[in-house]
Amino acid sequence: MKGTKSPSAGLLLVAQVLCLIFNVKPKIIRAQTAKEVDRMDYWEPTLKNLLKPELLKNMQTFDKDNVSPELVISLKPILESPDYTEDKMAKTSQAALGISNWTKAIVQYDEAMKVVKPKQQQLKEAEEASAKAQASLDIAQENLARVEANFAKLIAELDAAKAFEQSKRQEKEDKEYKLDLANNLINKLGSERDNWVIQLA
Repeated sequence: MKGTKSPSAGLLLVAQVLCLIFNVKPKIIRAQTAKEVDRMDYWEPTLKNLLKPELLKNMQTFDKDNVSPELVISLKPILESPDYTEDKMAKTSQAALGISNWTKAIVQYDEAMKVVKPKQQQLKEAEEASAKAQASLDIAQENLARVEANFAKLIAELDAAKAFEQSKRQEKEDKEYKLDLANNLINKLGSERDNWVIQLA
């Protein structure tokens, strides 16, 4: 591309695209007559500032996730030009073909991300909401487990108290029964003694 003295329409478009993407200002060619208009020359600034060994690296490290809407609007008419087709670029040069395909991929990626980014944001918000809900659920489960543990402890204490009460009641009944037996025995012995006293008298 750099050795081309008379660039084709396709190469001029490639130069324009590179200048737009890498923010290189075109050279303004002033009109010579009143009937003419000023022209923007992108070829010379491209040769001077962009067609360097680091161009490939700059393309590889280009921040494709933060392409400005203004840039995309500027690029679209160029990418849709009949002189910017893959067939035309392939006939121009492999470098021009590679750059044109790259610029198309950048715009396509940006358009895809306009659909994907909101969904990614929604997913992020959903994940954050889910994490908060899970945290709340974990706290609620911990509180429930604590209440259930306290409840189980109270039930165990109540059962122990009932068992103790039952044992004491049983113990009391046993003592009362034995006392009744003892009283009956004493009464019988008293009667037997009285009978023996009477008989002996």
